[in-house]
Amino acid sequence: MTDPRHRRRSSQSRRDRAASVTKHGQPAGAGLYDQGEDGYDGEDWYEGEDDAGSFFGSVQRPDDFVPIPRRAAQPPRYVSPALLVKLAVIVGLGYTMLWAYHLVNPAGEPGETVLVDIALGSSTAEVAEVLADAGVVGNARLFQEYARLKSGSVLNAGTYTLRQKMALWEALAALKTEPTPMGYVNLTVPEGLRLTDMAQVIAKSLPRFTSEQIRAALASGDVGSSYLPKGRSLEGLLFPDTYQVSDDSSEVTVLRQMAAQFEAVATEIHLDKRAAAIGMTSFQIVTIASMIEEEAKVPEERAKIARVIFNRLAQDMPLGIDATTLYGFGKEGNTLTVAELNSDSPYNTRRVAGLPPGPISAPGRASLEAALSPAAGPWLYYVLKDGDGHHAFTADADEFDELVDAAEAKGLLG
Repeated sequence: MTDPRHRRRSSQSRRDRAASVTKHGQPAGAGLYDQGEDGYDGEDWYEGEDDAGSFFGSVQRPDDFVPIPRRAAQPPRYVSPALLVKLAVIVGLGYTMLWAYHLVNPAGEPGETVLVDIALGSSTAEVAEVLADAGVVGNARLFQEYARLKSGSVLNAGTYTLRQKMALWEALAALKTEPTPMGYVNLTVPEGLRLTDMAQVIAKSLPRFTSEQIRAALASGDVGSSYLPKGRSLEGLLFPDTYQVSDDSSEVTVLRQMAAQFEAVATEIHLDKRAAAIGMTSFQIVTIASMIEEEAKVPEERAKIARVIFNRLAQDMPLGIDATTLYGFGKEGNTLTVAELNSDSPYNTRRVAGLPPGPISAPGRASLEAALSPAAGPWLYYVLKDGDGHHAFTADADEFDELVDAAEAKGLLG
């Protein structure tokens, strides 16, 4: 038998070694295989239950381990309002950028096919509005700025087959291609027509419309002009010309085409700048040009009639042009009554000095040029002198009376 004291010493020695190994951070049992030539600590390692129990008991005692302290509960961190505001701004900017990007390049596949008609002379802003109304682009202003950046203000006119929800660059590229071939009808609108007469001419050339539909489109507010004062009609602001109208054009499209052509001509002749140079507004020049259009029968007299109007305005004399009074009463020809000639209508230029409230017909380019560049002369009066439409001009009232008598004798004044 082995001496019990020897077993206690052996057990104590192993207990010390186990504790020492544990303190160095190794597993408690790591020292079991460090002694002896055959990999364990001789026969003392397994002698009797006391040895085994003493050894394992010593390894598993709580005081043989270094305790790891628990982390104390931490209070929640304080988040400053400024940080929250910054985070909100960042998130808001992110959503704004995403929203703007989808306006430039809509998500998903392009939408339905649509036909878009770009009228001749349309501005970039007008093209942008047409595209936005058709759902081709998501925002008219964004397309307008993008088109100006990439191609200036000139875009091709015509009818285009486009898709809804197109990216801005796709829509712009499509407008630089040839328009979709369509059936066209020539529409000729002569100079000097009132809007009411113009509606009839359009309806006659385009039988799919009635004159009532044209007048309704004119009154709808869907046709505009940069030269149109608030509260006035489009009288005088739809340019008389020959137009190619596609088979699918609506009444509004046709009228917009005519309004765009007026603005194109106004730009070509520098209407705004030249009107200001002679102390007039552009709308006043259009009004004067409409009277010239009604009064002049031969081209070379337009500038002389313009001079008579300017001379009378300068002297605060009534213009005495019966065409304005006829317009005010919705009449034509020599049909004015004495009561109408004596009326206080603002269009009665026999009694009311100055210009009438607005144009009385659609002036052409020649009449606009005459209003901007009147001939030099002292004339205050003119009257027909032959059946070909020539007038006699004078600055003398007595001579004018004689010219009137001569015209009446020839039956020229009706």
